Formats: sequence, C-alpha cells, structure tokens
Amino acid sequence: QAAADTLHKALEHADSRVRANAVEALTQLESTQHVQKLLTMAQTDDNRPRANAIQALMQMRTSDALHALMGMLADARPAHRRSALWLVESGGLMAVARHVAEMAVSDPDPQVRVKADQVFHDLIHHLACPIRPSPDTDHAAVG
Repeated sequence: QAAADTLHKALEHADSRVRANAVEALTQLESTQHVQKLLTMAQTDDNRPRANAIQALMQMRTSDALHALMGMLADARPAHRRSALWLVESGGLMAVARHVAEMAVSDPDPQVRVKADQVFHDLIHHLACPIRPSPDTDHAAVG
C-alpha cells in the first residue's frame, strides 16, 4: 500500500517521464485507486503519460478508455497522434481488426460471417469519420 501511495503522488510530478513511469508501475501493481487521475491524464497530459494512462484504462476495461484513445488519435498535436497509434499497435487492436476481417470471409457459420462483416465495416466507418468532441470534452486538451 505504501508503494501505491507513493506512486499515486508521483502522478502529480512536474516531469512527464515520472508521471508516465508512475502509471506503468501502478498498472503493474494492479492498483485501481487512481482511476479518476488516469481519466484526467487521458485527456490533458503530455503524450507519453497520456498514452500510458489510456493504456492502463484499457487494461482496467473502463468505459472511457476507447473514447480517450479516439480523442488522442484526433489530437491536433502530432506527438499525441503518434503515441495513440502506438497504443493501437501495441494493444493488439490491429490484430483484432484483421481477425474480424478474416472471420467475415472464412468463418464456417454464415451468421457469424455476416456479423463479422458488419463489425468490420463499422470499424472502418468509425476510423474514416472525423471525431467530434463531445460537449463535455475539454477542448483545450484536444486542440
């Protein structure tokens, strides 16, 4: 518990590398006491701690993780978009998309093929559409 408390304090550190490393360490400890701070970091922090916060939220399976990732993919700052792409790549999201596409063609069950085709096309549509910030999004964090 003492380690988690110390790491939680490190989430407020002035150095973005320290914040990013604190997120990684808290994730390894499987601490969930810092979810609210991660949600804030996932919207407003420098690219590395922001990406680590989103990755931690994805591992915790929070409902806000995907929204945060989509916001980072649409961020005006190239470093943030690159970090978001790293998340997509390292999180296995590309592998899942490929697998769904393969299911749409080769699954032995016709109903599964139809559903997989629908999911894959929905994924393509979501990736092709520009992301509009929700009214409650902090626009300073996105732009």
